[in-house]
Amino acid sequence: MEVKVTDQKKAFTRSTVINGKKVELRVVKPSDEAIKSLGMRSKRTIVSPIAINPPSKEKHFAMEKANLLRSLARMSPVVRNAYLKSKAPFDFVKDKKGYKQYRISCVRCGDQIATVWATDMSLKDWCDLHYTCWHDENTWYGAMEVQISLIDEQLGFECACGEDTRDFRTAKSMSPVLRDLAANYSMKHREFNKPTSVFLVEKI
Repeated sequence: MEVKVTDQKKAFTRSTVINGKKVELRVVKPSDEAIKSLGMRSKRTIVSPIAINPPSKEKHFAMEKANLLRSLARMSPVVRNAYLKSKAPFDFVKDKKGYKQYRISCVRCGDQIATVWATDMSLKDWCDLHYTCWHDENTWYGAMEVQISLIDEQLGFECACGEDTRDFRTAKSMSPVLRDLAANYSMKHREFNKPTSVFLVEKI
């Protein structure tokens, strides 16, 4: 797989080659505010400072997480940024015996999506996930959304390139036809460590 980028005055495009065919990748234009935040940098990387966990685990440290979020909300932006830079990442599962850390990346574009702790590469028993995304002046890369299924608590991701394994079975805002199409695709490709997986899991 090779990702190609075309940067022209009129258009910015991304493409890759899958099974010998050229496939256009989605381009997600950063906001003017995001572009301004680049300053002199060519790209800005964002790693979620506060871990995401499944509800079955989240309930055990909900108060701890709420207190952290409350403290951060009371800080000025400058103080908050300095605090996060010095203290993050914040994980909540203290006992990780039997867990290993994995990197998740998109098979289609190759971009890293997240890091996560899990008991094996299927990621069925997971915790303390931190998503990764970044942008330049042209587009976003990496994770656009992390979803925990309301049905089975399994992970789904939307990558900036357009790859998507979110669980659409409960998406009431979509028409039945589109919901069925999206759900069928997701259910086929959402499992990890399978030949059909569209997000790759690697041990760190």
